[in-house]
Amino acid sequence: MRLIKKIIPLVIAAMPLCSLASTAGADSVSIGTVVDEVIWVVGDEAILRSDVETLRMQSSMEGVKWGGNPDCSIPEQIAVQKLFKHQALIDSIEVTDADVAQEVEQQINYWLEMVDGSRELLEEYKHQPLSQIRIELRVDM
Repeated sequence: MRLIKKIIPLVIAAMPLCSLASTAGADSVSIGTVVDEVIWVVGDEAILRSDVETLRMQSSMEGVKWGGNPDCSIPEQIAVQKLFKHQALIDSIEVTDADVAQEVEQQINYWLEMVDGSRELLEEYKHQPLSQIRIELRVDM
C-alpha cells in the first residue's frame, strides 16, 4: 500500500477545497490504492478524506442539508472547527466538566428527539449502548 508522502504543516494546506468531488467516486480498494488521504492540515491536525466521508454519512442519516456543494462545505466546516480548537489551545481556554456534561446531554437529547425519544432506536442507530455514546461524546467534546 502507498501511504501519504508529505504533509505540508501550514495552517490550512493540501488539496484545493472542491477537489474531493473529482475523486469521491473511487470506492474500490486494490493493491497500491491509497487507503486514506490528508486533504487539509489545520495547525498540527490533519483532515482526512475519511473524516469528510464520515461526516457526510452522519449528516445524511440525520437529515442535515449542506449549503452548496458538500464536497466543499464539509471540509470547510471541519477546518473551521479545527481552527477554533487550535486557537483555543493557543488561548488556553478551560472548559469545566459541568459544561462538557451539559453539551453531551444536549446532544443526546437532540438525537433522542430525532428518534422519537426511543433510547433503543438511538442505540440501534449508533450500534452501541447509550453509556458508550456518552463516553465517546465526552471525549470528543
